[in-house]
Amino acid sequence: MIISALPQLQSLLSSLGSSKLGSLLPLEVLVLKKLSPETFLLQIKNKNFEVSTPKPLVVGEQYLASVRHELKNNIINLQHFHKIPIKVAQTVYSLDELLAHLKRPSKEAITQLHSQLLSHLSNSTNKEEFSFYTQLLLGLSQGIISLPFKYHNGFGLLQYKKKKKQEKQSQDEVQFYAHLKHLGPLDGTIRLIDDEIRIIVNVLFEETLEVLQKFQEEFSFNKTLTIQLKAEIKPLFALNEQVLDISI
Repeated sequence: MIISALPQLQSLLSSLGSSKLGSLLPLEVLVLKKLSPETFLLQIKNKNFEVSTPKPLVVGEQYLASVRHELKNNIINLQHFHKIPIKVAQTVYSLDELLAHLKRPSKEAITQLHSQLLSHLSNSTNKEEFSFYTQLLLGLSQGIISLPFKYHNGFGLLQYKKKKKQEKQSQDEVQFYAHLKHLGPLDGTIRLIDDEIRIIVNVLFEETLEVLQKFQEEFSFNKTLTIQLKAEIKPLFALNEQVLDISI
């Protein structure tokens, strides 16, 4: 199964994030206040900074950004804001549970996931929880599997969608999006071509690209793995942004 390549990819990325990349940018940025249309008060490592950016940031939200501090002029430069797609409290699965899901046959894994989400939904204790599980189920109904998880010293989100084979198409394909605390957003494709798995991983941050390329040889499939920069990366299905009327 083509999805069998995902556990190794996710496990290695998580391992890199938790054990080797603790000091690597990007950094978490909290938006405290909007001072003008393009000026914001941000919190970075418990310190507040005024930063100008044309990106429409949302007050109260957390982002990852590539941050460079010019000590001489005390200027903060930020690039590539990416909204953190989930909250720590929404990490439903452990890394082991995530990998166990990916190792199961596809239909069995999705059936079990659907059952688990319905159980979580029925046991929700507040509106926010109910809304979140409803969104996960809504994505699942569209063929997008969303797996929010936690791992040692971090948390993340993995989403994937299997692309249906078209007539005369000789390859199978899985599209994926991942977000890891230490690496930021990634997306790409896993293709099965002539019994060979080929993986393309796109990353938003140059720092992430440098580290993954440095450790690329640690991947058993490194000869068929391409890692490259991408100007914008979005989740396959945006969580925490759907407007649901769940009032009774």
